[in-house]
Amino acid sequence: MARRPQSPDREASPADAELLVVVHEMSGRLQELEPSSRKIQASLTKFAKRLNHIESGIASTLRKLYFDNESLPFPQALTAERFHLGSQNDEYGLTFSLLRRIGMESRRFIELGCGVRGGNSAFLVQEMGWDGIMIDADESRVRRVARRFGPRVTALADWVTCENINDLLETHGFSGEVDVLSIDIDGNDYWIWDAIDVCTARLVIIEYNSAFGADAAVAVPYQADFDRRALKSVDPQWASLYYGAPLGALARLGEQKGYRLVATEPRGINAYFLRNDVGDSIPGWSVADAFHIPERYNILLARRDHDLLDFIRRVSLPIEEIA
Repeated sequence: MARRPQSPDREASPADAELLVVVHEMSGRLQELEPSSRKIQASLTKFAKRLNHIESGIASTLRKLYFDNESLPFPQALTAERFHLGSQNDEYGLTFSLLRRIGMESRRFIELGCGVRGGNSAFLVQEMGWDGIMIDADESRVRRVARRFGPRVTALADWVTCENINDLLETHGFSGEVDVLSIDIDGNDYWIWDAIDVCTARLVIIEYNSAFGADAAVAVPYQADFDRRALKSVDPQWASLYYGAPLGALARLGEQKGYRLVATEPRGINAYFLRNDVGDSIPGWSVADAFHIPERYNILLARRDHDLLDFIRRVSLPIEEIA
């Protein structure tokens, strides 16, 4: 005989009530554990970063032990000397390798887009006693930089534009020659380098956008208030790649300004340019050979049936051809 369905209004049995108590207790315990779980996850993330830094340090030591860097061809003679020491992509070692070869004259630098850690120039202050200016649009970052580096660094909170960059540098005493100019502002990098004329740097380090490919002669058009984060509503993944200029465009600009491309760090973020009257023993490098692309960009591009320029044109984002 089939059992009659129980009424939903039936009072809970003692077993049901006991089970309900257990469920409530477990739910409460899980809620209590959630903050601890987040802390554990954060600790694991920090630990993973430290492991990456340790791995980078071991790799730098092995290159130093096993490679005779003086007999390597360029740019391998430079890139084989890269090391982390706090830099994001081992840039500090590559920068020091170049400075060791070209000499250090003014021992002054300009860092545009310093972030909270001082960008590509932090070790020049901390390890080598240089003076410089660090500029970032975020006031909280600049306050941290000022506390971290002290009086050797002019820490300035300002939004860098083509219209104000020369006045900013001249007003704060950075006209004339400097040893290093680093540009990493995630957008107008090409146009800012083009605009700078009150000073000349012996070594220029500038971020390039490898998602455009090696030779594309394009750049995101200049907008004084350009912010790559404002484009996430178009396509969150692709819009994050809409910034700056490819290596080929920067190499053309470098030639116009009297610089030659001499190296890129192997992860595909920064390019290094020497002024043509500096470091005669260090030859220029072709864009095709110097080009690298970060793995995360490579994975994203592989998942799409079109490249970044196709996407830009499909959604009618502006792009400027570089002559």
